[in-house]
Amino acid sequence: MTSDLHTQESKQASRPKILLVDDAQDYRAFTQTCLKRHGYFDFWEARSAREAIEFLGFETFDLIICDFYMESDTGLDVLNFLQAKRSAIPFVFLTSSIESIPLRLIAEVRTFSKWRFSPLVDHVKELGLA
Repeated sequence: MTSDLHTQESKQASRPKILLVDDAQDYRAFTQTCLKRHGYFDFWEARSAREAIEFLGFETFDLIICDFYMESDTGLDVLNFLQAKRSAIPFVFLTSSIESIPLRLIAEVRTFSKWRFSPLVDHVKELGLA
């Protein structure tokens, strides 16, 4: 019995932890649904850049998937925080309007459309998380 509990805890501890940052709950849920088909992940959800930055103050993540435009702030706030900390956490933008993101950012940060999930899933696999 103790062995089963230890195995379950160890499996849970080894699951990649993904922080989803988006003010739209529907997109957070849909992203989780799409990624769960390709692996077992622990998801944390932040409704704003400010909330994501709070989480990053006490938790580590294997990947951050972040909307660019949110109601109160932008994903750029999260990215700037990570860059200031010299964080190596893989970071991607997931947005419904790639055209409105400055080209220099698209060159620096992986950016995916909310309308096509397969490139995001492929990237998660490339990172070895799925």
